[in-house]
Amino acid sequence: MKIALLCPTRNRLKDVTRLIASLCDTGDSINYTLYLGIDSDDKDYDALPEKEWIRKVPSGGGTEFIGLGKIWNNMMKHVTEDILMMVGDDMTFETQGWDQEIIKEFEDIPPDKMKLVHCNDGMRGEGNPIPEAPPFAVAPFIHRRYYDVIGIYAREEWKHGYHDTWINDVYTIMDRKKYRHDIMIRHRHIYNPDSNALPDSTSHRLCAGYDSVPNSLAQYNDMYPMRAEEAKRLLCL
Repeated sequence: MKIALLCPTRNRLKDVTRLIASLCDTGDSINYTLYLGIDSDDKDYDALPEKEWIRKVPSGGGTEFIGLGKIWNNMMKHVTEDILMMVGDDMTFETQGWDQEIIKEFEDIPPDKMKLVHCNDGMRGEGNPIPEAPPFAVAPFIHRRYYDVIGIYAREEWKHGYHDTWINDVYTIMDRKKYRHDIMIRHRHIYNPDSNALPDSTSHRLCAGYDSVPNSLAQYNDMYPMRAEEAKRLLCL
């Protein structure tokens, strides 16, 4: 059993290099493949050395931002691993042996393979800048059976936002989530008070991809029956 780390990225070679270094420092590449979703007009990553466990795959986008949902779904066409993770290029893996722990979690799985594991993002929960915020499934690990049954990995209604929220809520409905506060996968997000991250051309592009918040949230809430139906399908072997 192996892990697929699906990371859309644009103009962030420095961040991706930091992400790769954190993976090398904390895990064993025999256990995972890092998929980088590259836009057709982005030449930054041509200089990235080829490695057996790093795959550069087309995002399907270019100058026009097609949206993270479409990018993740395009990337999934190249993925063969059993465990899937949504990864941001602004993340770092900081717990030794995280990969072995995640694989153990998915070796202990119900017959329907419905299980979500999420980890400490360094922002929410005990010991983090926002301790009162409940842990949320940022960058969730799930079994690929979700993709095989539903037919897509991420929703495409929104260019930026609600992708991990959707998966979090479906697995909440199924009551199939497990939180590992002991595994730190730090999200160096511009909204994280500890990250010291500054907006860049990519973050501006992503924020421009947000629909107006009230309308997006209303649409998301109106789609609750679809999430409930997904949960029902996923629990039926």
